[in-house]
Amino acid sequence: MVMEKKVEMGEKFGGFPFKPYSIQIDFMNALYDSLDKGGIAMLESPTGTGKTLSIICSALQWLVDRKQRKTNDGTADTNQVGTSGDHVGSDDEPDWLKNVLGNKEVESPKKKVKKRNGFRSKKRDKTGIEESFKDLFNHFREIGDDYSVYGDEQSNVTVKSDGEKLDDKEFLVAEYESEDEKSGRSKRKGGGVCGGSSSSEGEEEGDEFSDEEEETDFKIYFCSRTHSQLSQFVKELKKTIFADEIKVASLGSRKNLCINEEVMKLGNSTLINERCLDLQKNKKNQVSKMKNSDVGGRIRKTKASGGCPMLSKQKLQKQFKNEMIDQGPLDIEDLVRLGGNLGTCPYYGSRSMVPAADLVVLPYQSLLSKSSRESLGLSLKNSVVIIDEAHNLADSLISMYDSKITLSQLELVNSSLEGYFQRFRNLLGPGNRRHIQTLMILTRAFIQALCNNVNATLVDSSVNEELNATKSGPDCSLRINEFVFSLDIDNINLVKLLQYIKDSNMIHKVSGYGDKLLSLQNNTTSILSSFRALAGMLLSLTNGDSDGRIILSRKKPTDSGQHGGYIKYVMLTGEKIFHEIVSEAHAVVLAGGTLQPIEETRARLFPWLLPDQLQFFSCGHIISSDNILPISVSHGPSGQSLDFSYSSRSTSVMVGELGALLCNLVTVVPQGIVVFFSSFDYEECVYTAWKASGVLGRIMKRKRVFREPRKSTEIEVVLKEYKESIDASSTAKDVSGAHTGAVLFAVVGGKISEGINFSDGMGRCIVMVGLPYPSPSDIELMERVKHIDGLGDVPKNTNSACFNGDAQAGFDILRSCKNRGREYYENLCMKAVNQSIGRAIRHINDYAAILLVDTRYTTDSLKKNFSHPTNKLPSWIKDRLVSKTSNYGEVHRLLHQFFKFHKSQKIVSEAHAVVLAGGTLQPIEETRARLFPWLLPDQLQFFSCGHIISSDNILPISVSHGPSGQSLDFSYSSRSTSAMVGELGALLCNLVTVVPQGIVMFFSSFDYEECVYTAWKASGVLGRIMKKKRVFREPRKSTEIEVVLKEYKESIDASSTAKDVSGAHTGAVLFAVVGGKISEGINFSDGMGRCIVMVGLPYPSPSDIELMERVKHIDGLGDVSKNTNGSCFNGDAQAGFDILRSCKNRGREYYENLCMKAVNQSIGRAIRHINDYAAILLVDTRYTTDSLKKNFSHPTNKLPSWIKDRLVSKTSNYGEVHRLLHQFFKFHKRWFAYSRLKCSVENDMTVLTSNPYNAICLAFNAFWSFILLFTNTMAKRSDEIISDFLRDISSNLSFHLLNTLYLCPLISGNELLTTYGQLFKCPLSLHIPFALQKYIPFHILKIPQHTQTLLYISVQTKSKECVN
Repeated sequence: MVMEKKVEMGEKFGGFPFKPYSIQIDFMNALYDSLDKGGIAMLESPTGTGKTLSIICSALQWLVDRKQRKTNDGTADTNQVGTSGDHVGSDDEPDWLKNVLGNKEVESPKKKVKKRNGFRSKKRDKTGIEESFKDLFNHFREIGDDYSVYGDEQSNVTVKSDGEKLDDKEFLVAEYESEDEKSGRSKRKGGGVCGGSSSSEGEEEGDEFSDEEEETDFKIYFCSRTHSQLSQFVKELKKTIFADEIKVASLGSRKNLCINEEVMKLGNSTLINERCLDLQKNKKNQVSKMKNSDVGGRIRKTKASGGCPMLSKQKLQKQFKNEMIDQGPLDIEDLVRLGGNLGTCPYYGSRSMVPAADLVVLPYQSLLSKSSRESLGLSLKNSVVIIDEAHNLADSLISMYDSKITLSQLELVNSSLEGYFQRFRNLLGPGNRRHIQTLMILTRAFIQALCNNVNATLVDSSVNEELNATKSGPDCSLRINEFVFSLDIDNINLVKLLQYIKDSNMIHKVSGYGDKLLSLQNNTTSILSSFRALAGMLLSLTNGDSDGRIILSRKKPTDSGQHGGYIKYVMLTGEKIFHEIVSEAHAVVLAGGTLQPIEETRARLFPWLLPDQLQFFSCGHIISSDNILPISVSHGPSGQSLDFSYSSRSTSVMVGELGALLCNLVTVVPQGIVVFFSSFDYEECVYTAWKASGVLGRIMKRKRVFREPRKSTEIEVVLKEYKESIDASSTAKDVSGAHTGAVLFAVVGGKISEGINFSDGMGRCIVMVGLPYPSPSDIELMERVKHIDGLGDVPKNTNSACFNGDAQAGFDILRSCKNRGREYYENLCMKAVNQSIGRAIRHINDYAAILLVDTRYTTDSLKKNFSHPTNKLPSWIKDRLVSKTSNYGEVHRLLHQFFKFHKSQKIVSEAHAVVLAGGTLQPIEETRARLFPWLLPDQLQFFSCGHIISSDNILPISVSHGPSGQSLDFSYSSRSTSAMVGELGALLCNLVTVVPQGIVMFFSSFDYEECVYTAWKASGVLGRIMKKKRVFREPRKSTEIEVVLKEYKESIDASSTAKDVSGAHTGAVLFAVVGGKISEGINFSDGMGRCIVMVGLPYPSPSDIELMERVKHIDGLGDVSKNTNGSCFNGDAQAGFDILRSCKNRGREYYENLCMKAVNQSIGRAIRHINDYAAILLVDTRYTTDSLKKNFSHPTNKLPSWIKDRLVSKTSNYGEVHRLLHQFFKFHKRWFAYSRLKCSVENDMTVLTSNPYNAICLAFNAFWSFILLFTNTMAKRSDEIISDFLRDISSNLSFHLLNTLYLCPLISGNELLTTYGQLFKCPLSLHIPFALQKYIPFHILKIPQHTQTLLYISVQTKSKECVN
């Protein structure tokens, strides 16, 4: 039943453009169920598993199904209970609840709304100040956001136009009347501005472009961290059927969507935002009449210059929206392109699509920040929120609510306030004077704090001691109350002050006046942004004392332009912020590649949710285990232990060892290598050192080198060049000295590590240098650690003492952590590692090696209370990790085998069909396991056929004894002894007397061939051989082989044509080497290879380190855990034999196969066509008896079947071998004579076709000559030879005699003569058609008398009767 349900669920995702993998179906089912249930869900799917496409198809299928259900149900309510359990807005609410909530709250889901409306007119209730504070919080939190509030209220900011000089009184703030705290109301005289209203960009901008639209019942909001990730989401969406079925709105920042070239030149996001908002206020208006100010002055409102030209025509905005609907889903680049073509703003154009959209795609900031949501008009009510790349969601969320103001900004604000106050002091009302003076007090207090001039008498002694203790250091952290009391500003009502700033619009007046003064001095410094920073800091001070920390940094300004000191508020808790999203939405889904540990996320974002109420799903990876090779690298090429901890990573030893490691990697890794460093500074340090030492030059000889730039705007160019280098190396021919790819130096936490995918060749190897733990001297981090460590404690957070930024103090804090704090610190490091190494492996056929370069990845060298780093790796990496390597040689070997394997696999994956052909492919299981292990044995198509030659054309013999009776043992320990060398010489001396034409003798190595040749030359054996045959030797230089082979062939040809003269050479002998050029590709057909002599078993040396490492690797293929025999091998032969004995799987078989494949390759040089014949001598006692150890299979079992089936596997002495050879070559000598006679007959018959009599006589003469040739030679002949001969003769006669005459064997039960009883199995008949009888003079046919009883002549009469 479970399986049936899964299949049914899998079939429902018809929108999936391809056949989904099983884990994708599981993921989509889990997401679909989560959306049905509502609430919070966390879904984890490793990188490269098609997570984005699975999210799209599951979520949108759910959306379509929900709409369909609602259509089918008619008026049935489809709004499910959200995470808050709230049913506001349902059509079936009881009347009493509707009356309480008000009509606006329960109106029909599909309602006519104004763009971005419905969020700007909050009314205060009886809570008064509390509601006012919430309103202020939402209002001022827009400071620094992409969508800022302040610009929208800049109704009185002066902009010089037409060269007209404005009066200073234009900057005068309208008189302000203090609000009544009890009623919570505040106003400006004559202003008519409601203190509870939140005038916003959305409302004010909507005035011009607003039109009524129908808003969808419910939406899906998909957000991710970067615009590139959102573009990838839209690209995947276009592949599905949903692209044509739903409406999609893609939102982005002004910086990414602006097409106004004048604004784009500003570059900085804040400046672009401010300029955009300013242009919205400068729309063309008619010159207004003069009006009286409240203080008796007159202000002339002039005609402003026309605002942004991209918003000048409302018609184009409507056309832009229509084009978005027609074209379907558009990403950021598409929107910019469309806006450029139409000449209208894509930023505001895309926002106009939000109300009607079913799916809204937007960045983190726009959704997680409440002020941004309200500014954009995003309603989460009964909607679905999907947050991708949620592995660092908690930190990303709280960082949006940080605020910061620098010393230079404070000084600028203070000087602006002082100048403004001095200029307008007599014109300002008492309320304005009081609030402006209060602001001046605050700015001076902040400046004093940064200048270390804290009033020690105004604070508690314990706090005073803490503050004094921090004076020695540049940084310190304080609670909000500690900070406020230390500055003696605790008596200031910040909520009322912020309400004044919001309502009075004073910061625009003051900054406008300040900008005017600065412009006279040709100073372009922005005062407005400094005021916004101050307002943000004041708002942060209204948070709870335990919600965050104040960071005081008293750093001096640097020559590089960095600001000096600053005050920063760091938000520590995100649960209240996230609760706002959860309480409104129907469902919130956190998705990512690595979401573990989920308990940390739950405790920080939704601690009210019990662990069993959280819906969590995690799946494995789609790639095969052979597609990834993660290795912990503990030692460099020189054997140096690799320790990249902060104290030792910059030493010359570590930097040099890392350089040597990379120099080795570029030789073995194809295409692209990405090296991740812990910081830009460390990358700069390493790069400079390598450049000076020449390491960089060595690397660049093999691969081009690229570096991640500090400026994010330059990354695209670098990545483009990097990719082009990879592509060029992939298509280029293998030329010596050519680049084989590229290396990219990147930084953990940089843009590349966060959002760039290195699929295929761009990331064949990811190198993680060290463990990128964040600095313990980071005050913000340590405050966060202390806060997280105290989560769940009822009284207060632990470790609350003031922290001054000292690294040792940071380590003390980490050691003292007993809860989540230490784990959070470790998780930060490993999340960064996982995020970086996850840049590779992007699809099922992708493959990459991952090197974790640090000894801490292999051994638990950390302190006892720190868990091991590899335990926090994703399971699909951790389960396949080679966790310990004894030396770099082992790492290099694994990499070499890994990429060699995938090089062959690449051919298979790209081709339609791959056919492996060869003379000897057995054993196929080894080939399958090494080259295509993903293919099951029954899926492999295998065919093998026998040889075309007759069994009489080959004579393979196992030779175990020499002519003197000596047992032949050519193992490594005894092959060079004088006894073995002498016996081998005697054997060859005998062979040259019986074997005609050519003999090829194969030795196991050049050194052994040299040893034997020298001994034979000294002992006279070589001279005896050369009396019968010339001797040639395979040269070591391949360039000389052609000359040797030419002379060898000429000697063979000369011996074949020469008469049998005593003392003449009967051929030649060639000494060759197994594995040499001759054994690999030279064919010895006919006389060039009448006898192949294989001396010994050419097993490779067990002292070969590369070979033994390969044996160990192959022996472990298929093992889930790891390869066997993981101990270090030092090249000792005995150790090699020990490894072979310990092999229990494919390793030993592979070693044996290497030997026998070399044997088969060598002896296969003979027998090249159907009429060829040769003898094969396997000279070693091991070919005859199983003298190997029990766990070694017999060598002859690995011979080709066409040799093995005809092998004379055991001979008692050499005399038997010699007799077999003599009979074999004598037989083939007569067969050769017959062949020449047959050829002569056929040629003569061509001439004699005009005379049938002569033709028939010639045929019979040839036939009886054939019989006589074999009568005295062979005891037995098979029917096959006789039939072949008759078929050849009959086919020629039939052709030349007009198909009327044929010969064939006639099976009969007649008794045969004794002479030919074993030779012929059937009598022969000559069938002569009646039409040709006149041509046959039977009485003169030359047929032997004693065979006439065997030959029946059938004469066909006219009546078709046969007469015998």
